[in-house]
Amino acid sequence: MSVTEDVRTPFEYGLGTTPDDYRCCACGVFACKLWRDSTSKLQPSILCCYCAGLEAEVSVDDINHEGMRASTTRNGLLTNQIGWYIPAVPVPDGSGYYDDTSSLHVGCSPVPKLALDWWKSLRTHPYMKPRV
Repeated sequence: MSVTEDVRTPFEYGLGTTPDDYRCCACGVFACKLWRDSTSKLQPSILCCYCAGLEAEVSVDDINHEGMRASTTRNGLLTNQIGWYIPAVPVPDGSGYYDDTSSLHVGCSPVPKLALDWWKSLRTHPYMKPRV
């Protein structure tokens, strides 16, 4: 298991709970799925689906409740990536985010099942589409 470094507060996975600082860096929405910049190892930006789509210049109009959308590079396949942004699944001890979230399916990912279930349980869309 590889972890991206960040300074975060510890939390316990629980349905409907998120770390205090688990919010979109661009628009401030919280309590929803967030994606992180896969190119940054130190304090990566975490963004909601809309802001990640804007930053990566990728449409997220088709993103579903599981955080999956049509791949732009592989016809007919779904992906949880938005450009270079990957799911931001925090490590519960507050040390950062799991690095390999490219396949958030039990048995196919180094991310623990409890963490996968937590991320999947979050809303994909913020309550309101942020103004940008």
